[in-house]
Amino acid sequence: MANTLATRKQSEAIRHQMQVIRTALPHDVDAARAQAHDLLDWRYHMRKNPWPLLTVASIVGYIVVPAKTNRQTVVHTRSAVNEPAPSPPKKSMLGGVMGAVFTLALRSGMTMATRQLSQVLTSRASGFGSHNSTTPQAF
Repeated sequence: MANTLATRKQSEAIRHQMQVIRTALPHDVDAARAQAHDLLDWRYHMRKNPWPLLTVASIVGYIVVPAKTNRQTVVHTRSAVNEPAPSPPKKSMLGGVMGAVFTLALRSGMTMATRQLSQVLTSRASGFGSHNSTTPQAF
């Protein structure tokens, strides 16, 4: 291959572009790390969108917590062995609260992950049209 002026200019342009990408890479990694931290931080979402989160938590709590049923007293006849009456199963309030919190966190995380993925795909799709620009593009 001949070492012409055009190939040298193209080689220098590629080297320059690689240097720009290497310089910008640590900043991009830090920004991605900060976005991931915000995505997983429930306090951030609560500060940013308190009403939708409280609404979802209320709905989930209403669905998860069972409604009071009208219990009728049933008289059991005991056998001659005098067996004790079976005790009703115990329900844990903490289990219901933890289930609601887990469901809320899962739905919130999925919503934020979908939103972030949509933004990334949209930004990449808009970047495909301009290959001749001098700014580095993340692929």
